[in-house]
Formats: sequence, structure tokens, C-alpha cells
Amino acid sequence: MYNIWRIFIVSLKGNYKFFLLGLLLSFLVLLAGFALLGVSGWFITATGIAGLAGIGIGFDVFRPSAAIRFLALGRTAARYGERVLTHEATLKALAKIRVDLLDKLLQKPFIKLQKVRGSEVLNRLTADVDALDGIMLRLFLPLLAALGFYLSTTAFMWWLTTAQIAFTLLAIHLVGAGLGLYYSYKAAYSPSARMEQSNQQYRRALLELQDAKVELTIAGVLQQRLQEVDAIAKRLEHAQANAANVERKAGVILGFTSMLGSATTLYLAVSAAKAGIISPALAAFAFFASLALSEALGPLRKGMAALGRIHYSAKRVGTLMQADKETPAISNGVKAPAQCKVITPNTESDAQLPMLRLENVHYALPAPAGCPGGGSTTVIDDFSMRVNRGQSVALTGLSGAGKSTILHLCAGLLAPTSGKIYLKDTSLDGLSSSQRTDSIGYLPQRSHIICGSVRESLVFGNTKIADSQLWQAIESVQLHNVLHKLGGLDAKLEESAKNLSGGEKRRFCLARVIVRNTSILLLDEPTEGLDRDTATKVLEGIGNALPDAAIVMASHRAAEAEWCDLRIRMI
Repeated sequence: MYNIWRIFIVSLKGNYKFFLLGLLLSFLVLLAGFALLGVSGWFITATGIAGLAGIGIGFDVFRPSAAIRFLALGRTAARYGERVLTHEATLKALAKIRVDLLDKLLQKPFIKLQKVRGSEVLNRLTADVDALDGIMLRLFLPLLAALGFYLSTTAFMWWLTTAQIAFTLLAIHLVGAGLGLYYSYKAAYSPSARMEQSNQQYRRALLELQDAKVELTIAGVLQQRLQEVDAIAKRLEHAQANAANVERKAGVILGFTSMLGSATTLYLAVSAAKAGIISPALAAFAFFASLALSEALGPLRKGMAALGRIHYSAKRVGTLMQADKETPAISNGVKAPAQCKVITPNTESDAQLPMLRLENVHYALPAPAGCPGGGSTTVIDDFSMRVNRGQSVALTGLSGAGKSTILHLCAGLLAPTSGKIYLKDTSLDGLSSSQRTDSIGYLPQRSHIICGSVRESLVFGNTKIADSQLWQAIESVQLHNVLHKLGGLDAKLEESAKNLSGGEKRRFCLARVIVRNTSILLLDEPTEGLDRDTATKVLEGIGNALPDAAIVMASHRAAEAEWCDLRIRMI
């Protein structure tokens, strides 16, 4: 429950006025229903008594009728206002949670951040945040409104009728509501959690089926995959049926509580009327008003039935929202042979002030949690490199030798265990994130192209970039003919840029890095998926577009290594 409470507190910050107004209106809705039933019962009974007594012609029916209409209209207006305010507060709270969640994710180490970049994880996060709307709408808001409602109606019934009627009715509802809500919580917790898990599995399965339908068809396993998705859908339906069944049983308990409370109230009220303690009209008021007490339990019943789903999502979101700063790895583990050997040194460039300098850099991964023996694994050991203005360096070697790790270290995404990285004469860890962004352009192995126009995806929100600069970057990667055919800078890119080929996507992402015009360029296999002739033209375009940039690229291709001024083999 800690995560639910914590997220509720986060939701209140900046939204407490909407929440309090919504709570007040929820309370007024319940009170209006209570008064409406009570006054209606009193009016019907009083009118009947007046008629039997032969004084019906002198009975004032206008003021009670007006009161009934006022309560009915007021209840409707309060319900509308409560819906508007509480949903406004909830939507604002979810927006704040999303921003806070993204902020906390950005503070996490790069290695952990990589684990949440997949579509499966992001889809799950989206569903988890969406499920949190029940914390305010189905738990805290109806709970607080119900408590205030029961206390106020008990005091009013005590004042209007007798203490015996008021407190007996309160005791019956507290016991019955407690039993019903506790049963709903215990019995529905696991089904509602399974329902949320199955719902997320079903969404992921549908997305995967849509993305991989061509491969599944060619492999001849499309029908098998459809059957698996159908099985997930049936599990979801089964979990939904179980949760609905629990909610119905809880409704029976609460309905029996309402019936018992009303029957007891009727008996006590009639007895009090016979004894002359209260009038028959007030006895009718007490009975009909008691019927309204169960209205406070409906939203709570739904909230308790969904508590497992809410807690499941709140726990995951709460865990991710915990700040988790990166701590350097300990260098006492087993060392892997990750070293460097210069193939074609350039001694003249060493005399210049380097744009990028690595001195005795060591990077080690800590042992996974629960790994016997502990320790850490060295990825980069005593690595040094200098890259001057206008110089290009190719990091070559087998997969897993540490080429991408070097780029991550140079980009500031990872912190070295020991050693130093400098941009000119300034330590990399002494620069702010904005200073790093202004100085370093980075093309990772996997890049995402956002939906929208070509211009929007290239500028990434930087509206200061002119169209002429965009076209220069596009031409440098040999993509101008392709984009002209699509419709130019205003052409719309489909989801994941499906209207571009694999090689065209790679060049598009490269153009997005080039257009930022940074002094240091980090490229991870920039010409992957291109034929040699196109790769050579793209590399020449990079050199022409950024002639003064210091370029470091992780390379598996001969065209890239041959184009660079310097090659460092990682072994």
C-alpha cells in the first residue's frame, strides 16, 4: 500500500484544489440523495396522513415539492461538477506522474535505461500509468466522501429521530460495509492483478503480431501465433469474469447490509412512532433516508475490486520513480582482455590540442544481483586515445570488444570506473548535460524516428535550424532524391518510418546527427545496411558537412576503416 499512498500524495501536489472541490461535491451528491429519499418518504407519508385526517386541502404540498425538485436538480448539478473536477484532477495527476516518471528514468544509469527502451516495456509503462486513475477516483475520493457522509447523516438522524435509530443504522452499515469491502479486497486482489497482467500481455501480443506478421507468414507459424494470442485473450476473459464475479458477490453482501439496515430502521422508527417519540412522517423519513446510505458504497466496491490491479501498477511505477544515480563499478573483478593496438598512428596530430582525449580509462560492470562470488567484469582496461580537430578514428575489432562502450563513455552515457575523459581541456564529468549536448553528436546502433513530418523528425524540436541546413545534411547522406519523391520536408513519416527502407532509415538518422553541427561526432556503425559505393559517398558527405569535427566511429566494415585517418583495433 506504500506505493499507492505515495502516488496519491504525488497526485495531490498542484491538484489539491480540484481534489478538495471534487470531494466536497461528492459529499454533497451523497447528502442530496439522502435528503431526496428522506423528504420524498416524509412527503408521501405526510400527504397520506393529511388525506386520511380530512385536512388534505389545507396541506402545503408546494414547498415539499419544490424541495424535492431542488434536491433532484442540485444532485444532478453536483454530480456533473464532481465528475468534471475529479476527472480534471486525475488527468492532471496522471500527466504529472508521467513527467515525474520520465524525469526519474533520465536519472537512472544508462545501462538500466537501455532496459526500458523496448516497445514491450514502454507499452507496459503506459498501461501501468493509465491504471493509476483508480487511486483517486475509486479509492481515496469515495472513501473520504463515504466517511464524511456516514458521520454527518448519523448526527442528523440522531438530531431528527433518536440515537438508537442513528447508531444502530451506522453500526449495521459499518459492519456490513467492512465485511463486503474486505471480501472484495481479499477475493478480487489476485484476479484483478491477473487481469491487468493478462491485459498487458494481450496488448503486447497484438503489437508483436502486427509487426512480425510477414516473418510469421513466411515461417508458416502465423496460425500458431494466432492461437497463442487467442489463448491469451481467453485468459484475459477468464480473469475479467473472476473479477466481475467477486464484485457481484460483494454487491450481494452490501445489498444485504442495506436491506438489513433499512428493515431495522423501519422497525425502530415504527416503534418510536407508536411510543410517540417521533411522528409517523419522521419515521417514514428515517426509513427512506436509510435506503440512500448504500449509495456511498458503490464506488468503493469497484475500487476494492480493482485494488490488485491498481497495486500491481503502482508498485511498478513507484519502483521506477525512485531516483537511482549511477555509481562507478568496482574494479576488483575478473579482467577481460579489452585492450587497444594502434595500426596507423598519426604522431603529428598528437602535438595538437585534441578535441577529445581519453586517459587510462577503465570501465567495469558490477556483478548482477544474486551472482555467486560477487566481483565485477572489466569491459575496458587502460584505454587511451586522442582525436584532434578534423580527425577521424575507427574503432575496429570483434563484437563485444568494447567499441560501443567507448562511444557511450565519450558521450557521457556511462561513467568510467577510473581514468579521465576530456573535451579539449575540460573534463567530461565537469560539463553540464546541455554543454555535452551542444558539443557531442551521437548516432547509436539503434535509432528511433518519430512520427510526423520529415522536418519535425530531423530538427527534434530545435526550430532554429533553417530548411537550407536540413537539405545540406540530407544531401550529405545521399538521401535527397528519396525525400524529394516522398514530398520534401513536409512529407509525413509513418510509424517507425515504415515508408523508408532500412538503409534509408540509417541515413536519415545520420542526417539528424549531422544537422546539429557538433564539434565531436560519435558514430556506431554509420553505414550499416548500405552498399559499398553508397557507404563511401555517405562517409565523404560526412567529412564535407563537418570538416572540423573530431569523429570516432565503431566499425565492422572496411569502407569505414579505410576512410578514417586512424584505426584502433579493440582486442
